[in-house]
Amino acid sequence: MTAPDAAAEPAAALVAALVALQRRVAAIPFDLATVEQADRRQLRDRVAGDLAGHIARIRDIDAPLLVVLGGVTGAGKSTFLNTMVGRDVVATGPVRPTTYAPTLVCHPTDADWFTSDRVMAELSRVETDSDVRDVGPTGAAVLRLLRSGTLPPGLALVDAPDVDSVASANRELADQLLDAADLWLWFTTGGKYADEDSMRYLRRARTRRTSLAVVLTLVHRIDLPEVRADFIGKLADEGLPDARLFTIHVTAIRAGRLPVGVGDELRSWLRRLADPEARRAHRNQTLQGGLDAVPDDIGQLIDAVGDELHQARRLMADVDHAYNRAEEDFAASLADGMPLRGEVVDRWDRFVGGSRVLKLTEAATGQARAWIRGLLANAGIGDERRLEQQVRVEVAGTVTATASQLSDLAATTVVDAWSATPAGRSLTAREPGLGHRSSGFDERITGAVRDWQQHVATLVASVGAERRSQARVVSGVVSLAATSAILLAMAHAGITGAEAGIAAAAGAANQGLLVKLLGEANLRKLVSDARTDLLQRFNDLLADERRRFIAVVAEVAPDPGHLDELADAGEALVAVRGG
Repeated sequence: MTAPDAAAEPAAALVAALVALQRRVAAIPFDLATVEQADRRQLRDRVAGDLAGHIARIRDIDAPLLVVLGGVTGAGKSTFLNTMVGRDVVATGPVRPTTYAPTLVCHPTDADWFTSDRVMAELSRVETDSDVRDVGPTGAAVLRLLRSGTLPPGLALVDAPDVDSVASANRELADQLLDAADLWLWFTTGGKYADEDSMRYLRRARTRRTSLAVVLTLVHRIDLPEVRADFIGKLADEGLPDARLFTIHVTAIRAGRLPVGVGDELRSWLRRLADPEARRAHRNQTLQGGLDAVPDDIGQLIDAVGDELHQARRLMADVDHAYNRAEEDFAASLADGMPLRGEVVDRWDRFVGGSRVLKLTEAATGQARAWIRGLLANAGIGDERRLEQQVRVEVAGTVTATASQLSDLAATTVVDAWSATPAGRSLTAREPGLGHRSSGFDERITGAVRDWQQHVATLVASVGAERRSQARVVSGVVSLAATSAILLAMAHAGITGAEAGIAAAAGAANQGLLVKLLGEANLRKLVSDARTDLLQRFNDLLADERRRFIAVVAEVAPDPGHLDELADAGEALVAVRGG
């Protein structure tokens, strides 16, 4: 998979593939507030920055070599940079941290390479020739640029914050700078060279095949042979047997610099890196190692996006479960009967069963026709008319209350389920109103039930118009008494589509009236149609309620297309490299 040399690769195609991949990576939002959100955004930013660095190395293969002085606290990075420049340009001393804003030093003729955002684009530039004693933590997002004729053209040195700094922002900045480096100049001490913080970074350099040199400092002369040998052994154990190792023994620091003659071997080696062939070799090693690491990086991002999609779908599953259950419960309430007020049901049963309605309906004589018409169809007078209206109001109120309660229960169920995950808690915190039905639900359900009652009346009228004998005679009754009887029975009695019957709770008299007025077959169809219509109206309203949750998840859920786009862009890079 590894190409022998960057120059041998089709540079234009390689850059195009990297640019496309970098764009895909940078576009991943990771907006879902998972436990891993911060780490995933950090991974995204690192990979996007790495890809930008690879693009810059290919486009500018002859640019000055960017050497980042990284390492542990107190190892002497700033002191060595001052020594290379020949004056005190960065702070040194016992107070930690000494480095907040990283300083880049280069020859004046090379400055244009670093004043733009070609590399380390996330850091703003500040050019200064003064010392840095007054720069504090607020300078963490700033790259200080210093031009110095004491460095050879073709070489740029960056003093990075400590990787084990007490300030987390400094540690993150150190990682960014090391990722941008063409070569790591790693500083560690006689007391820390075997520490996990130090070895972890050296493993990272090995894994990514980053060009690397190591500087071991603060070792007493008498201990130097033993400590050096031990460190070489540990480097070999970590797969770095060929790492270039320099040592600087314990010595007095004057004016922030090493004494004359101390560290000369390292300084001479760095100056030789300014040679075009040398810097090409180191840059190409780092480039190829970085490119080889890209598929693994993209794989991690794909896994992260996939997991975020899974978590978003789990949140949606919570919504579906709660609102599907609400639909089922509403249907069950129609089958089992809603809690209508007993006095209304009793009055209606007495009216239907205790009066002459059924007897006269059964007889269907001329006298019956006149009596029924006078008893039930008179729209202006009578307790019966008021009772019919009371039944409609009672049914409407009960159905509306049941629907509202179930909508509230569904919303509460979702919020309770979401509270078990950081992502869900974040969404409910952003939208505190999600825990109950929406503000307009009551008005919408009231209108829906009113429209449903009118629909039932229309169904009853259409059935009555088709009936012969008794039903034709009492067609005026159908739109009033029969409609009320059906509404009451559906809400309280539990009519089932299979039986088209009315449970005993509503009274046999009510059932008998409906059968006599409409016919059993017609009643079966009418009840089924009315039930289906009411369920659909309720489910439509629940769909609006459900969409509130869908919308908040959609705002933060990743685009499923990102997975394919990332995979395709990663495969395109591999193909360009001949893998």
